[in-house]
Amino acid sequence: MRKLILSAVVLVLLAAVVRLITLTVSTTPARAENLPFDDTLRRIRIPTLMYHYVSAPPADSDKYRIDLSVNPSNFRQQLEWLKANDYHTISMDQFIGALKRGDELPSNPVLLTFDDGYIDAYTQAFPLLKEYGFVGTFFVVTDWIDQQRGGYLTWDQVEEMARAGMSIHSHSRQHLDVRDRDEAWFTYQIAATYDTLEAHVGKQYRVFCYPSGQLDDATVQRLAQIGVVAAFTTHDGTIATSDASMLTLPRVRMRNTTTVQDFAHLLAWVR
Repeated sequence: MRKLILSAVVLVLLAAVVRLITLTVSTTPARAENLPFDDTLRRIRIPTLMYHYVSAPPADSDKYRIDLSVNPSNFRQQLEWLKANDYHTISMDQFIGALKRGDELPSNPVLLTFDDGYIDAYTQAFPLLKEYGFVGTFFVVTDWIDQQRGGYLTWDQVEEMARAGMSIHSHSRQHLDVRDRDEAWFTYQIAATYDTLEAHVGKQYRVFCYPSGQLDDATVQRLAQIGVVAAFTTHDGTIATSDASMLTLPRVRMRNTTTVQDFAHLLAWVR
C-alpha cells in the first residue's frame, strides 16, 4: 500500500511538472525574427534619420568631421521636437515587421540610426534617448570593437544599450569599400559579423549599413545571398518599400548645420 501511495504521488508530481513546462512554452512569446513574412507589397513613409557623431567637433577637425557632428544640445532639441510633435521612434524589428508582415506602427513613426559606433553613441546619444523614452539603431564595425579602438564603443557598452531596447546591427567588420568583392570576402567581412553580434546581443534580423554609402548591383545581390533582410544607404528619401529595394533603403542625413527648423522640414519631406 505504501508503495502504491508513493507511486501515485510521483505520478501527480510528474504531471504537474509536465503541465508547468507546457504552460511555460505555450505562453512564451515568439521572437520577432522567427515570425513569418508575407509577399504583400507595401510602401510606407518612415523617415530614417542618419546620425554619425553626437558631439562637438574638436577645434582641429576637418570638414568631414564637422559635417558629421551633431552637437548634443542640438540633438536634445531634435528629440524635444519629436516628442512635442507626437513622433514615435521605432526599433528595427518594428520597421521590418511593418514592411514584411504589415505589423501596426505607432503614429508618426521615425527610425533613428547612428553609424560607425563612436563612443559618443554611448556617452551622449544613449542617455538622451533614454531620457525621452526613445530608441535608436546603432550600426557598429565589429573589428573596431574587438580591437578596443579608442573613441569607439566597447562590447560591454553595446550589450548595455541592447538590454535597454536599442537595436544593434552590422556596419561590416572593417568599414571597407564593399564593391567588386568576391563571395569569400563577403563571408569574412559581412556574414561573420552576424555571428559576432548574436554572441553579444542575441539573435536578430540580418540588417546592414553600407560603409560610406558605397554599393553596386553586385553588392546588393551578395547581401541577398547571405540572408540580409534590410540594408541602408546614404541616399536621400523617406519612403520604404517591401520589395528588393529593402536592400537599398534611403535615409535623411543629419548635419552639423541642421537647425530645428531644418529638422522639422526634413521630417515633413516626402520622397
